[in-house]
Amino acid sequence: MEDLRVPTVKLDCQILYGQGQEMSGWIFLPASSHANQAPPRAEDWFNEPSLFFAFIPQNRTRAVLLSKEHVQHVRIPVTSDAGTIWTENPVVRRAYVECEGFKIEGDVAFALPENQSRLIDFLNAAGRFVGVWQEDSLHLIRRDAIVKVYEPEEA
Repeated sequence: MEDLRVPTVKLDCQILYGQGQEMSGWIFLPASSHANQAPPRAEDWFNEPSLFFAFIPQNRTRAVLLSKEHVQHVRIPVTSDAGTIWTENPVVRRAYVECEGFKIEGDVAFALPENQSRLIDFLNAAGRFVGVWQEDSLHLIRRDAIVKVYEPEEA
């Protein structure tokens, strides 16, 4: 059975799910993506159509399976192999993202056609999770948990 295991990359993370429960532990991304031999970006992996993912909480040795539908927020330290912020020719917008109970300021990076380069275009595009990058971490926020998004006022 060992030959049926899929090689993975282990990422530290903190997860906020359900009605505000928090857990620290590890998720496991495939060691290579469909497109190339590198691991997928965490943001892309969370936006794949699978409904569940394996998560090992710090206080357990075996995985629990979490529903992406009930995960509100995943924080992955940048020191992890979370992937790069940059997609090809990205549009980068500084934004505040508010959900019930928390607000995050960071960079949102996306690659859409030039005529769809507004923040609202990105938020209305397909994909279950929005990536917000800070200096020390990637925050993946479930799109339908977002209450408000706005760009900082210019000084």
